Amino acid sequence: IVGETNPAITTGQAKLKVMNMSPTAGAVDVFITPVNADLTTATPVAENLGTSVIFAGALFAPGTYSVRTVPAGTLAADRPAAVNSTLSVTVAAGNGRTIVIADAATGGTPLRSFALTDQ
Repeated sequence: IVGETNPAITTGQAKLKVMNMSPTAGAVDVFITPVNADLTTATPVAENLGTSVIFAGALFAPGTYSVRTVPAGTLAADRPAAVNSTLSVTVAAGNGRTIVIADAATGGTPLRSFALTDQ
């Protein structure tokens, strides 16, 4: 069980959080970018996010974002080939989503990602 709090979202903003529930992935660096943004120039919103750890989130303008992870510490030039989970998520103003990174249903790879609506 991972406990968390959900403080109010700033007016006109949306919130995205990420929870790493994948033992197979190990620690990951998390990128939340516009769709198709170049990961070689992107800055991670969370670095070295371990298994069973939640990134408390960041505020964004409402819109569609790509949430991608790579193994922690992956060099910038190697990130595009190292993506181990990806999800496109749309979030409206005043809303939040928690992106969960998980092992395949039978365990291991391929990893899967899904979005939960925050309450």
